[in-house]
Amino acid sequence: MDSTLNPFELYGGCIAFSVFRKGKKIGSHKVSFKGEPENFTVKAECHLAVNLLFFTAYKFQYLSCSQWSEGGLNSLDVSTNINGIKSSVKARSQNNELSITGKNGESRVKLPIFPTDHWHFGVVDKNVVINTLTGDLDKVVILPKDQKILTCGNHSFLAQRYAYTGDFKTDVWYDKKKRWVGMQFEGSDGSVVDYKLRERRS
Repeated sequence: MDSTLNPFELYGGCIAFSVFRKGKKIGSHKVSFKGEPENFTVKAECHLAVNLLFFTAYKFQYLSCSQWSEGGLNSLDVSTNINGIKSSVKARSQNNELSITGKNGESRVKLPIFPTDHWHFGVVDKNVVINTLTGDLDKVVILPKDQKILTCGNHSFLAQRYAYTGDFKTDVWYDKKKRWVGMQFEGSDGSVVDYKLRERRS
């Protein structure tokens, strides 16, 4: 675990994305940080809604709160509501292990480990992650791929794509300072969902 990583230096108080599907904005995703570099809390909120004609065909609400100290994950609490179906994930650390309760039961894993909230660049070296939607321990291979010019407002910058393969599939972009700056994945209906950064620190 990279205990030197300081989310406040990287992101300030928060990261915010607008979320698009088929070129239309369907919601937002925000990650906020509170505390001190050695002991902090990360809160992630995502709200999505896909509207077809006069009704909402898909609604997704997500809230995650994780606590970190000395670079390591201490606890995780996630609540999800997908089209009215609610689920939760809880994890607690004890004796260098993390105990996880999710949709499919309980599991334990040795620390360090990362949840799939993407802000921490250290995840790219791992082959197991906590799926925050299910609580499952997903086996993955995360590989660097091509670089791409991303835009945020009037600014353009180079970002490196990392592709998740295995149990969890998504593409995540980080800039040269190892900050999370973009994401793209395939929705359940086969459509592509894009995360576009709202504001970028210099």
